[in-house]
Amino acid sequence: MEDMIQSDAAFREQFDRQSNTFHGGSTVPVPVGGQRVPDALSQEADWRSLPVQEPEEKKSFGPEYDRVEKLRNDLGDLKKTMSNINAPVEAIMKLSAQLSSAQPEETEKLTKNLESEKQKRQKVVEELDHFNVLLKGSEYGQLFLDNSVYSSSPDKYEHIEEIKKAAAKAESLTKEEQIDFGSLVKRHTTQIFREQKVLLEKMKALKKQQQ
Repeated sequence: MEDMIQSDAAFREQFDRQSNTFHGGSTVPVPVGGQRVPDALSQEADWRSLPVQEPEEKKSFGPEYDRVEKLRNDLGDLKKTMSNINAPVEAIMKLSAQLSSAQPEETEKLTKNLESEKQKRQKVVEELDHFNVLLKGSEYGQLFLDNSVYSSSPDKYEHIEEIKKAAAKAESLTKEEQIDFGSLVKRHTTQIFREQKVLLEKMKALKKQQQ
């Protein structure tokens, strides 16, 4: 233990300007502002005069390809949004149950947390509404219908509405019903994944036509 203390003291003395063992430091100023280039990079010393590399322009494969690609990307965002609703729904279920049997001193905090989770749920619901409008819009609504894995369903947008309706009941869900809700979301996100695969194959075919 004593050796460790002595070793530590000796190390500290190297940085003590009043000590005989002070290392003295370096008087070489640190270069700033890119005025000095390390020797290993001397060939790049005149980097300011190098030509600016412009980003390569994305090759176009036609307007139909662009529509399919955008639809596929939007469906990916929809899939993420659907997954995001699980957390607030579960939290609302748990907080509602806790609040029903809470002590008076716990009520305020639980109520505040519950309202926060409800706001999160509402935000996701609004995002789902956005996708509902988007997929029904004229931009590529028919493209979605023509390629949808929901083509056998009378309502091609039922998956969004079904999740919204189930999420609205979060306050009264039992644990088993909450698990069922998670399975519902998983089923629809899996369907969207399948749809993205269909659209990817369509993109490949359109790309091949342009080559």
